[in-house]
Amino acid sequence: MKNYRITISLFISLSLIALGCNKNSKNPTKPELTLSKSMVKIGEPLIASTNGMTAGSAVQFSANSSAGSWTSASGDSATYIFKSAGVYQISATFLSAPNGPAYDSSYSSVTVSDSLYNDSGYAHCNVVLSLPIASGDQINLTPISFSDSAGLVFLATTSNMYSGFPSLATGGNFVGVAGVFECDFNAVIEYPCNGPSYPAPATTDVFFSSVNNGTYTLVIKLNGTTYQGSMVVTDVSCTFNWNYNSGVTISPLQIQKL
Repeated sequence: MKNYRITISLFISLSLIALGCNKNSKNPTKPELTLSKSMVKIGEPLIASTNGMTAGSAVQFSANSSAGSWTSASGDSATYIFKSAGVYQISATFLSAPNGPAYDSSYSSVTVSDSLYNDSGYAHCNVVLSLPIASGDQINLTPISFSDSAGLVFLATTSNMYSGFPSLATGGNFVGVAGVFECDFNAVIEYPCNGPSYPAPATTDVFFSSVNNGTYTLVIKLNGTTYQGSMVVTDVSCTFNWNYNSGVTISPLQIQKL
């Protein structure tokens, strides 16, 4: 009788182990979702990445607001750039195969402050590369602030991605001389000495000062092409007349005065 009980116990144990193995084979171990920071500024790149994914699996990233734009940097990471302050949830949905069924998901929150990202913090880097903006790349301009004290501020981001904590070098007429505001996008600046970095859009803040009431010509230059429109400034808002949906885009086309 004793041997019989031992045999039954051994059978049950082996059965539980087999069931556990089968369960794991159908539902891979849940990977981890990691954010590069828990708090960022407006325009500061945030890297979401995963680890522990099984071979052949895939991941889909998303955010809970259109205020964050993102571009997948590789199979297991994504770059987010947020255009307004707030708390946002980053989601990673894990798929058993590319375009296959989802088997799990992870979430993590990031706080975006109302400060503007300033890449001057990388000025200590002793290796700075100035590279041409890639042919065919596009610039997306988002008006993010308009006030008497700060003037008009755009967040500029490229559609393409670059390495080395990339930023945009600019020139032009930022004070509205002769009724014209102009921004020339001249190059991408990379800072490779700051350690490993994921590819990210190149960004910068464009500041126009002395933006008084009136109608102004707005000129943006990119890779030898001149884009021209206008902006109408009143006591309450700035409205852009901009008829381009590629090359250099502006969205939204109006910003309220603070």
